[in-house]
Amino acid sequence: MSEHKPLGTEEELANAVDELFEAIPPPETDEEVDTFLRECGYEPVELLSRLRQVVDDAAANSPLNWRNRALKEMEGARARRDRIVVDQNNRDEIIAAIERLYTKLTESRRQLVPAAHFRNRENASDEDLADLLGDLEYLATEEG
Repeated sequence: MSEHKPLGTEEELANAVDELFEAIPPPETDEEVDTFLRECGYEPVELLSRLRQVVDDAAANSPLNWRNRALKEMEGARARRDRIVVDQNNRDEIIAAIERLYTKLTESRRQLVPAAHFRNRENASDEDLADLLGDLEYLATEEG
């Protein structure tokens, strides 16, 4: 029996798996796989653990992973929205701007307009109105 080989780099790990798949005849049971790995100097549990870690790390960091793409898109949208600053000095002007943008946006894409926030604007704080106006301005700039 070979001496236990420590798993070093990802390349060594890939080579160990490659050796397994090139075995003739191919192992058919878990016991045969474990025996083959031990004969090659690898501990099956350790090898499986490392393989899982490599796969998990690759998926977590891959730009092809939809979660990573969505996160980047959300971060980009949040950054663009955060660049919009609304002057909170004139409440009447803010409300008028909200009404103009709300009307413009509802004509083109009603499902994306934050209608729930549009209600009770007379009772809303100046900060809430400024946030709503910023959101509407963001939607308007994204629409083009």
